[in-house]
Amino acid sequence: MPRIAHVLAILCLTTFPVHAQDLPPEIAADTEQAFANCRSAGGTPSLREGYLLQGELNGDGRPDYVQNLMGLECANAWSFFCGSAGCPVTVWLSRGDELVPEWSSHAQDVRLEGASVIASLHGQFCTPPRSGYEGCEERLTFSASPSPAPAVATIEPSPQASAPAAPALPPGSGWRVVEQPGIPVMAITVGTGSLIALSAYCLADVPTLTFIANPIPQVIVLEFAFPDGPLRAEAHARPETAGIPVIDLREGPLYTALTAPGGHGVMLSRDGKEEGLLALVGADIALPKALQSCMR
Repeated sequence: MPRIAHVLAILCLTTFPVHAQDLPPEIAADTEQAFANCRSAGGTPSLREGYLLQGELNGDGRPDYVQNLMGLECANAWSFFCGSAGCPVTVWLSRGDELVPEWSSHAQDVRLEGASVIASLHGQFCTPPRSGYEGCEERLTFSASPSPAPAVATIEPSPQASAPAAPALPPGSGWRVVEQPGIPVMAITVGTGSLIALSAYCLADVPTLTFIANPIPQVIVLEFAFPDGPLRAEAHARPETAGIPVIDLREGPLYTALTAPGGHGVMLSRDGKEEGLLALVGADIALPKALQSCMR
């Protein structure tokens, strides 16, 4: 059965390796600095899908780029770059033979639409500023010649058509399955707050939910605020897991609630203190697959 070092290593298996030579030189240098900052915080950096978007944004026929640090994972220091306001995003434009950072801010999401960059912003970065949960989208357009700032148009949702936005999940969230020789099949996800990561696997014949926390306690009292009512569970350290707290998923309705189809996230509290939003995305697929041999 894997000890804590094995569990932590597993959390990095699905990231994309860094090849600085594949990035434009200016962005490669900025990426190496971000890697150094992550390591200084005790993290292990790696790139994930979505770190760099390429488009043609200023009409000069040369490639431009959007760098999104949501795609830079800092394992073991998960919230180093990102928070409730989102992650650092930089728009790099071609100016002659070099790339120049033309716009930079925090964004909760970013995408390209033709020659425009659409940035989803925390309310405090909207114009005018508003409550954090009342976010907005801004359309950024750029000119061929350098200018003090991009043209910005705020995209407000139609009041009749809008629905409450789902709360933002921690960067890198979402359950996924990891299969490696010599260890059990696992479903893993990034944690929230002081809960660094979660994994589910068969501990002998017991379907087990494991929590990696900082620090690692002997007992964690957890409450999951599901819409149908809160569920309370206690995770206890066990010798077989090197003292990492675990929950037996055969006990109570927690497994059923975690694997309900279409789940986005659930607010999680630890020992009476709210930790944040725990991802449920992909749990309905990853958990049953990882636990199929022991969950009956």
